Amino acid sequence: MQKPYDDFAQHFLKDNKDKMLLDVRNDDEVAQGILPEAVHIPLANLVTRIGEISPQKVIYIYCRSGKRAESAADILNQHGIKNVIFASNGGYDQLKDLIKEKST
Repeated sequence: MQKPYDDFAQHFLKDNKDKMLLDVRNDDEVAQGILPEAVHIPLANLVTRIGEISPQKVIYIYCRSGKRAESAADILNQHGIKNVIFASNGGYDQLKDLIKEKST
């Protein structure tokens, strides 16, 4: 499910279900910072590391702009992981203040 980054942040923060925050950016981007509680699996490695993602959790995916997050959501859906929400029209730079601000 696609959500604009501000709705994505709000939904993530209010969700009390078992969830996972997945960062699919490249290593060099993550070196600049990562959201609290996020697990980093670069999009290029997602298929080989799919076993690290529980199909029982709600998976929240973000990247830099939303394009890789959408690709990651497609990959997870193809592997039977259906409860997926990805940030669109923005990513880490927009989410870092929204999610850090609320979770402190």
